[in-house]
Amino acid sequence: MFALVAGGCGSGDFDPSYASIVLELHAIDGDADATFAGTVTIAASVGYGHCIQQYYREHEGEAFASKDGKAVVAEWNDRLCADDAPAQPIDCDVVAIEQTIAGGPSRLDVTYDVTGPIEGRALAVGPLPDSFGADCPGGTLPGLHVGADALVGRDAGGTEIWSAQPVDESVAVVDQDTPVVLYATRRLPP
Repeated sequence: MFALVAGGCGSGDFDPSYASIVLELHAIDGDADATFAGTVTIAASVGYGHCIQQYYREHEGEAFASKDGKAVVAEWNDRLCADDAPAQPIDCDVVAIEQTIAGGPSRLDVTYDVTGPIEGRALAVGPLPDSFGADCPGGTLPGLHVGADALVGRDAGGTEIWSAQPVDESVAVVDQDTPVVLYATRRLPP
C-alpha cells in the first residue's frame, strides 16, 4: 500500500505533490521474536530512480536542504508515523529524514525510533514526489530502488542487529497500492 498525500510547498506556480512508499517487514526464518529482539531504531534507505533524480535537478528549491524542502521535511516528520499511514504500521517516531542528491548515489534515508511489534507491520518512507509532481518523461512513473539493507534494525547502543531486503532487487513505484515486502535476517544473537 502506497500512501498518497498531496502537499503544497513550492515557489512560484510550481505546486508539488508528495507521497510515500510502504515497506512491509517479516523475519526470514519466521522467528520474529529472535529476529527483532532489542530493536529500538530502524533506518530505511532507498535509492532515487532516474525520474526522481531529474525532478530534484530541475526543482533545486524542493531539495531537502532548501527552505521549501525543509518545510516539506518538517511536515512529513509527523505524517510518516501517523496512525493511518500505512495500514498495520510499526509504532514509530521519525528521528531524521535526509537525502543525498550529489556526491554519491542519490537516495532517501529515514530513521525511526520504534516500539511494539515489528513482524508483518510496515513503515511509510517519504516524502517523495508523486507521479503528478514528478512529471516523469514518456509516461514513466517515479521509482525507487529497494535493495540490500533497505531496512536496518539497531539496538539501544546503535549496533546493527538485523537487516532486511526484498527477495530480489526491487523497484518501488510511488502511487501504487502494493507494499514492498522485505525479509529480515538477524546479524547478532538476541
